[in-house]
Amino acid sequence: VLWGIGYYQAARLQPIVLSAEALHVRASIIWKTDIPLSLIVDARKPSYADSKTKGYVNMAVLGEAEVIIRLSQPVPVEGLFGRRKTATQVGLSPDDAQGFMSALQERLERRGA
Repeated sequence: VLWGIGYYQAARLQPIVLSAEALHVRASIIWKTDIPLSLIVDARKPSYADSKTKGYVNMAVLGEAEVIIRLSQPVPVEGLFGRRKTATQVGLSPDDAQGFMSALQERLERRGA
């Protein structure tokens, strides 16, 4: 029970942050990564095949991802107890998936302008 409470609290206190230069993702205490916006190809709703793709890391705090971030190059993902993965696709579950995708698309368009 205490582990569950701590997991939830960490997820609440470490949200997904979209800055001017990067997407900072913390999946509670389990996974974390910083993705430069220059490496993001697109963001879209997931398909069944995404979770089977090599290089996919599900960073949704609970359950399945609602958004897939596809990258032009692999990024390191750091896990609990020093565990490491390399991701070319990252699955996220933001509170407002549509709002998140709109904000990200806006940042990506500004970057390209």
